[in-house]
Amino acid sequence: MKHPLFLLCIFPLTASVAVADPFAVTSAHGNGSYYVLAQTTHSTSSSSSSVDVYDLTGFSLDTGTYAEQIENWDYSYDQFGGYDLYGNEIWITIHENQYEEARAEAHAFSQFTRSENLIDTQVFASAQANNSASGSMAFAYADASASAHLDLTFSLAANTTVELSSYSVSGGSFSLYRGIDLVMDAYTLVGLGGVMQTTLPAGSYSLVGDASGGGADFHIAAVPEPASLAALGLGLAAVLRRKRR
Repeated sequence: MKHPLFLLCIFPLTASVAVADPFAVTSAHGNGSYYVLAQTTHSTSSSSSSVDVYDLTGFSLDTGTYAEQIENWDYSYDQFGGYDLYGNEIWITIHENQYEEARAEAHAFSQFTRSENLIDTQVFASAQANNSASGSMAFAYADASASAHLDLTFSLAANTTVELSSYSVSGGSFSLYRGIDLVMDAYTLVGLGGVMQTTLPAGSYSLVGDASGGGADFHIAAVPEPASLAALGLGLAAVLRRKRR
């Protein structure tokens, strides 16, 4: 009967060895900005904001607002209606209903999640405005805009095998740089199936995301080192010791 340790060297373990967190995040910044305007003949509602957050451990920035103006008013004017039997001018007062409606909404979201061996990022922004008016003097106008931004930098002390992934890119973008050189962007990554494994050389990296009419995500995960070679070495060592006895 073969010794169990001999079987170990033939069938090496396929477990993985956890690696120390390789990402040294040196800066992390998120921004969300929006503008809304809803305007009718007699009323105006507007708002704008730009919010920044800085946190190396992670953040979730969510900002936005809604504006609405609805007016229903009467417009009256005198209209010439001819002459009476005595030759006097006849004027008729005309009443015309005016209806005005303006709505605007904007929303911006920027998120950075930090956990062991993993960097998760996402940006999203949406804006919509609509208006309608009926009546010869009716006026309605709406406008909205929103943007989200995220940038972070991290360094790797040694060459590191990572998994890059991106699953949603529509109206947003993410790009990973080493220095000034582009490593990978979200559009290309999605075109490759959303996931790829590569080795990042030691150095400084920056990840930049922007959204103005949609969103994007980007994830970087360190890949654990396989333990099969280590198990195989233990099995061979055990066999050699057995032969010497």
